Amino acid sequence: MISEQKLKEVCENYKIDFKKLIDSNPNILEFGDYTEICYVLDYLRLNVGIMPSNIEKCPSILYRNVSNIKSNYEFLKSKRINIKEIESCLHVLSSDSQQLKDTFKYVKQNYGLKSIERITSILAVAVDIIKSVENLNIGFKNKIGNLSVAVGIGFGFTTLEKVQAILNSEEYKAHPELFTSQTLAHSNIEKIQAILSSEEYKAHPELFTSTTLAHSNIEDISELLKQDYWRDERYKGLLTSTILSRSKSMLKKLPILFKMAEYFNIDDKLNTTFLLKSPSQIYALIKLLEERHESLIVNGKLNAKFGYQPGILLNTYEIDLKEGIKKYPFDETILDKKDGFKDCTGDDKTRISYISGIMPETSEARIDNRGIGDE
Repeated sequence: MISEQKLKEVCENYKIDFKKLIDSNPNILEFGDYTEICYVLDYLRLNVGIMPSNIEKCPSILYRNVSNIKSNYEFLKSKRINIKEIESCLHVLSSDSQQLKDTFKYVKQNYGLKSIERITSILAVAVDIIKSVENLNIGFKNKIGNLSVAVGIGFGFTTLEKVQAILNSEEYKAHPELFTSQTLAHSNIEKIQAILSSEEYKAHPELFTSTTLAHSNIEDISELLKQDYWRDERYKGLLTSTILSRSKSMLKKLPILFKMAEYFNIDDKLNTTFLLKSPSQIYALIKLLEERHESLIVNGKLNAKFGYQPGILLNTYEIDLKEGIKKYPFDETILDKKDGFKDCTGDDKTRISYISGIMPETSEARIDNRGIGDE
């Protein structure tokens, strides 16, 4: 056990967000030990090169046996598994060493090494679970779908029984295109039936995809569709299947994002990719573009950089969004101020004079925002 005060000290020393850590897994206070946590953090930081933000997403690793973590890391390193694949799913390192080796061997033999690189989380799942999914004979176009479902079961997102219930349903037979591995791994038949029998689905079937079934529910979908934004000429074209599939988070952030867009006078230039970022990311990016004397609107369109992922912004344009968020922390009260801001010449002017500047056509290519093809 570790006290809140001690854990806060550890987080401060290792530059970890205490609130995010606790919100993600409060069990660390009960199962964590001060000395062991420090050992694990030193190893992850110095030997593995893990970023604090990744530890915040998987705090359970902090109360795992450090010898076990070392053994797993050395094994994966010997198999030439990219550290980038590991750092986003640290639970793999905290798996039982023998189980990890058995799973690695089985998946490599039956699915290939690339499957492990694509779904690294599978290494934290026992072989028996993978075999139980295979025995369902789901019939994916690409059998790697079995691994996605096995991860869903292994991490408690679903159960074998819930997957079987979906496969035996009338909905599955009627709409096979909506049932990908992600749907099976993250949803259940009750949620799916509620969505597919809803008035919302009947009115807007084109907005409902497998991702919607996997990650949303009819309550959030219904609430999102009721919003006045979609009757506004500026925003109604932004209601897409991507937005609907993220209905829970969109209900929280859309009011802020639209308010921010209006504040900076870019509300009639928005696109869907703008809405996929958080308010903190958008605000930081706006301020960083201001630093670089770049207009928010280029040749009559929203600056293409709003559509780029953080990795592209950093590696291609040297725009560090994480550091930008620290430098320019977002507070919604900022949007209530009416004092304008400095344009790229440093003079105090109205917001519209800054953001509507015309810049030469660029050769920037938008990143491909499509996900990996489903099974």
